[in-house]
Amino acid sequence: MIPGVGPVVGASIKTASIASQWALGTNNYQLKADSLTNQYIKSISKIVTKYRPMVVVIEDAHWIDESSCNLLMRLANRVTSLPLLIVITCRPSYLIEEHPLSKVKNELLMKDLISIIPVSGLNIEETREYIVRRFGSTMNQYLAEWLTIICNGLPLFATQYLNLLEQNGVIQQKDIGNYIFNGEIKIVMGKWEVYGHLANTNIPETIEALLEERIERILEEDREMLQVGAVQGKQFFSSVLANLLQQEERNILKRLRKVMEQHNVVKVYSDTQVSILTEVYSFEHIMLQQMLYKKLSPRERVLYHQDVAELLEKMLIDERNLTRRLILEVANHFDQGNLPLKAAYYYKQVSQFLVVDGAYTEAIQICKRAIEIIRNCDEASHLKAELIELLMISTRWRRGLKVKSELSLLTLAKEGEEAAEKSGDFSLLARLKYNHAILAGETEGLSSWIQGLRNALEAAKRANDPISQFIIASQLGQELRGQDFKAGIQLQRQAMSCFEEKIIKANQEIPSEIKKQYHLMQTLLGVGEFDSSHFEKAIDLLQESVNGFKQLGVIDALPECLNYLAQTYFRLGLFEKAEQALVEAIEVVEDTDEAHSWNGYNLALRGKLYLEWNRIEDAVAPILLGWQESQRTQLKWQTPLVRNYYVELLINPKYQGFNLSEADFQLAITIEETQRSGYHRSAIMALSLRSLVALMDKRFGAALVYSSQAVSYFQKMGTLPALRIEEILFNHYQVLTAVGKHSEA
Repeated sequence: MIPGVGPVVGASIKTASIASQWALGTNNYQLKADSLTNQYIKSISKIVTKYRPMVVVIEDAHWIDESSCNLLMRLANRVTSLPLLIVITCRPSYLIEEHPLSKVKNELLMKDLISIIPVSGLNIEETREYIVRRFGSTMNQYLAEWLTIICNGLPLFATQYLNLLEQNGVIQQKDIGNYIFNGEIKIVMGKWEVYGHLANTNIPETIEALLEERIERILEEDREMLQVGAVQGKQFFSSVLANLLQQEERNILKRLRKVMEQHNVVKVYSDTQVSILTEVYSFEHIMLQQMLYKKLSPRERVLYHQDVAELLEKMLIDERNLTRRLILEVANHFDQGNLPLKAAYYYKQVSQFLVVDGAYTEAIQICKRAIEIIRNCDEASHLKAELIELLMISTRWRRGLKVKSELSLLTLAKEGEEAAEKSGDFSLLARLKYNHAILAGETEGLSSWIQGLRNALEAAKRANDPISQFIIASQLGQELRGQDFKAGIQLQRQAMSCFEEKIIKANQEIPSEIKKQYHLMQTLLGVGEFDSSHFEKAIDLLQESVNGFKQLGVIDALPECLNYLAQTYFRLGLFEKAEQALVEAIEVVEDTDEAHSWNGYNLALRGKLYLEWNRIEDAVAPILLGWQESQRTQLKWQTPLVRNYYVELLINPKYQGFNLSEADFQLAITIEETQRSGYHRSAIMALSLRSLVALMDKRFGAALVYSSQAVSYFQKMGTLPALRIEEILFNHYQVLTAVGKHSEA
């Protein structure tokens, strides 16, 4: 603080007239205002001559009285002749036209003696900086964003709320400069949700008091109007409010205009997403809306939510209003209005939009909520099955360990099949069995995957659903190639040929969802042609599917497709093109929070490429990251593949972390896992690599055993997907040479 002014500021006195007595050391409250004003000005002038320059800060000036305003006016006229800066903070919403500070402001503006600086509040980065400075770290990745939104960037609200979190033990100090955050913050269905100890923390009393005082200044009938408006949310429509209050909209608009002018608790909100003749308003911040909303009784809220939902539902008749946002709002209001079937119906619509747009994380949250509210509704079997299908689709590329444990996907898949069977929709049943099969392949192994696909194919035939039949047959062929390559590739080619003949050529306009499935079939067949050594055909199919997914905006399918394309280039020795494809595959999902099921594989494959390219230093980071990522997803088919690449790094003499014992340990795990899961290619590669480890460790007998097992295993299985037999044979050659079996080598 500026010396000499500290006692005045530290006294925490609201008005300048009383503060002047502290500065002057007098307790004579009966002095005339003019006398006090003169004494204050003289005192300031004396202080300024001793301590220059001087800054006078007057906070919360909306509480200022008329005498203090006279002081400000007199002092302002002398500012130009003194090394003095006066900073005044106030809430503009409190300054009605008759307020004494409004008169001072207007007069000083005319004299060009003041500048008005609107304060917009803290943004997310500034809030994050404050949290880091105060607590030493961000503590929670979403805390700054959540706090900025609920406090509208207002520093007072933010600091008071953080104070409360400390008092309630949500924020705890472990040691000097080290704090922990006891709670979890998430975005669920477009709204913030808090869990743990944080969920038990209410708005601070000091903030409630501030808001309550502002609310009490509003006329009772207008308060009741705003309470009803608060039911719709932070933003509300004048047309909806008029219907709820059974008044003419013209009257509502007039009342809202007065509320804005006098209290500034709402403002006109620019919303171009709603094609209806209405005005959209927004509360100043969400805390204000919540306090008004909570003044309604629980039953009032339920009834009003029902009414709001029905009014917004009518807006959806206009196709221009069929936006995710409005549909989600309708669903939320039906949900809060205790009408679960209607809510789930609209949640499903929103989820469909999200899946088409590739917004899978949001779709998962909404489907989860919809399933929860109709789980025990007997009449909702078909709707529940559809929602479970959407959830399975949404999690296909986002099946990290957390998602698996939270959703219990295998149990949910069975529940969906039972619901579809009960509803009599056998096409839906086939699709659910298909998604169930994919999940089983990831969690249980190849035999479960293949059996699940066969069950799904039978269901599709029972439903006489040609599209599902072709798609499932294509996937089944892909997986059969791991056991019977010729039968698998033949099934894939038949499926693609039938699909093109009966679906593609028979329809002039193909829906985007069908195109998506077609490109997925192209991807799978491209892999088959790659494993058949038809490289040119494989590249054409894979590149066409990549381009198709890009045109459709199906970003989450690209990492898989680009992986296969990279493998093809890799095998042809086109390392630059392989690298380009892998870099693109990794960049597609690098900004997402959830683990993508193909990212670990792509990272590790990029490292493997660099090993082959003799770029050992470049190989380290992607392989280690890929190994770490694959442990997040724990996919049965992927983990052994990535582990084998990790082992290749461990046994490279140029790698600083060279470790034969760790490599042998990891390979033993892979061999044991793949014997249970049936992923033969990874088992063969692991045996071959283990022979090299034994060879480098001068355990020649073990090396020969492992290498011979790898070759015998391959000869038994025949051609396998993505297995480079030349690599297996070369490793065997090295072992045979080392043990002196030159003729066999």
